[in-house]
Amino acid sequence: MLNENHLKFVTYTIIFIVLSIMLLIALGCDQSADIPTSESLEVPENFNTAESNGLISDTEVTAAPAAANTIPLNLFWNALSTDYLTIAQPIAPLGLPAQGHVFQGIVGRIFPVQQAGTVPLKLFWNNIRKDYLTTTANAVPPGYVIVRIEGFVFANLQSGTVPLKLFWNAGQADYLTRTGIAPAGYVNVRTEGYVYL
Repeated sequence: MLNENHLKFVTYTIIFIVLSIMLLIALGCDQSADIPTSESLEVPENFNTAESNGLISDTEVTAAPAAANTIPLNLFWNALSTDYLTIAQPIAPLGLPAQGHVFQGIVGRIFPVQQAGTVPLKLFWNNIRKDYLTTTANAVPPGYVIVRIEGFVFANLQSGTVPLKLFWNAGQADYLTRTGIAPAGYVNVRTEGYVYL
């Protein structure tokens, strides 16, 4: 049976852990963490996880241009093919592969034309997996072909921006690009860049 001092210790320890996690999330601690390897995440071979796009220190933060000229970055889900799709351009031109994707919400705001300090956010398609991949990487897993450029994201953290992250679900063979926390089963692969909310 727990005595009163032991119960207080456990309570304070739990509070400390929760507050520490909240602080780490607020500070974006995962941006300075080691990038997971394909062995630890079961990421398909030849995916460029070593690219350091978006990995910065607090001293590299610079002022950002106004977010007024941005467009929404939309998240779609297809339950039948278990595929997430993150795009800023219209879905209709994607044709048959994009049918069945249902709008889930806006995950950020990106630039439709390149600005200083931004990199292209590209949409890729894998016809075998029936999977879309939205990334800033130049090297992608085999089988993915470029479809188009969705827009442009900051390469480094800017005032008022948040990380745009790439996640992978090995069980569904699905990539997901979004801000915030991914659904269960998805693991963080890398930070693609930074976007406004």
